[in-house]
Amino acid sequence: MKICEFENIRCPYCGEDKKLTNVGAHPFTHRENREGVLKLHEGPGHFVHCQSCGGEFIITCED
Repeated sequence: MKICEFENIRCPYCGEDKKLTNVGAHPFTHRENREGVLKLHEGPGHFVHCQSCGGEFIITCED
C-alpha cells in the first residue's frame, strides 16, 4: 500500500501489507515527550485499518 510519500506500508501489529484499508485523511493530535515535557501537536495523517488483525493506526503525512 502507498499513502502520500510512503510506500510499502505494513501493519505495525501483524506485518500485513495487502489487506490494509486507507479509511481516509484524518486530522489528529499526537503527543511528544521531550525532557519530561508533554507537548500536544495537531497534524495531518491517514487512518488505516488492517483487515487481517483488526489493528488501526495512523500514517502521518504532509497533506
